[in-house]
Amino acid sequence: MRPHLLFCAFLCLAMSAPVAHAQDRGGFTLLGTLGYGLQSNGVITVYDYYYYGEPRTYGGGTYSSWAGLNLGIGGFIAKDTALMLRFSGTSFTAKYIDEYRAEKETDVVSGVMVLGVQHWIQDRFNVEAGAGLGIFSTGKNDDESGLGLMLGGAWSFYQHKKLSLQLGIEDAVFAGDTTVNSLGFCFGVQLL
Repeated sequence: MRPHLLFCAFLCLAMSAPVAHAQDRGGFTLLGTLGYGLQSNGVITVYDYYYYGEPRTYGGGTYSSWAGLNLGIGGFIAKDTALMLRFSGTSFTAKYIDEYRAEKETDVVSGVMVLGVQHWIQDRFNVEAGAGLGIFSTGKNDDESGLGLMLGGAWSFYQHKKLSLQLGIEDAVFAGDTTVNSLGFCFGVQLL
């Protein structure tokens, strides 16, 4: 219900947005996004005490998650192109049973820290891509690091001076011992 309500609110904002004029992009830029995410193909193992040490695994599927507070900071190197340090990822909660037969939870986080390029292909549309470090953590001291890749695109539904409100998609891929795909459908605020 909550994602539907958020979608309707964003749709109302988008329909009421004023006609855009070309923004003056240049200098410092800051981006923050938050939204709904899907995390897939990350395999984690949790041990339930009363299953006599036999592990239970989460993985091979897709899990509903938060597309966490994703950030970007950088600067424009050309009129419509910015070089940015980007943080993007997703998080969901996995449950397991401890030795006291109590249900416990652990956070499963997958994300990337990349050096990326954001390019505005039109006045209201931008795309971005980057490569760098990827991290996959199950909260049980078995963190993995490896290659991190990120692709994204956004539509700016509201623009005013140096402010841009956006709806977008971010795909952060962790490639290590396991490959985890973190797809986020995000609302974003960017200072241009």
